[in-house]
Amino acid sequence: MTAPVIWIIGYPNSGKTAVAKELCASLRGEGRAVALLDGDEIRRIFSLETTDYDRPGRLRNARRIARLAAVLSSQDIPVVVAANTLYREAHEENRGNLPGYFEIYLRASEALRRSRDAEKDLYGRFDRGETENVIGMDIPGDEPDSPHLVLDMDTGLTPLDAAMAIRSGAGL
Repeated sequence: MTAPVIWIIGYPNSGKTAVAKELCASLRGEGRAVALLDGDEIRRIFSLETTDYDRPGRLRNARRIARLAAVLSSQDIPVVVAANTLYREAHEENRGNLPGYFEIYLRASEALRRSRDAEKDLYGRFDRGETENVIGMDIPGDEPDSPHLVLDMDTGLTPLDAAMAIRSGAGL
């Protein structure tokens, strides 16, 4: 038996981690086990937080996360993933290799993403020429062709509202 893999994708600062944490908290509040795999956290675990941000590196990380998700799911542990993974090949591989895969795209304008950037200062560092390989800036991302659910974060949707919409859409 396999558990679902709920994969939340979007550009940096679209709200992926906040929504994923709310979703996990909601499920855990009902006594359900759930694993959260956050793209930034996985990079830290494997000491990749300062390297490997080009397209091939990002695809490697997406595949790394997918393998971890598959192992957990195969042990009947539901998995929530929050990761940039805005590449069609990653979406297709996930659909083909992860039973119970449910893809959510958090759509957020660049203005909204920049307004949420105080902590990471990703866009500021990009603007100052201090960093590169930022999806949506110097690396194009592929918006998903057919996500199971699209949530427009520019409408004022809170992370809790988004988590509840995901629960409803994914039948959780």
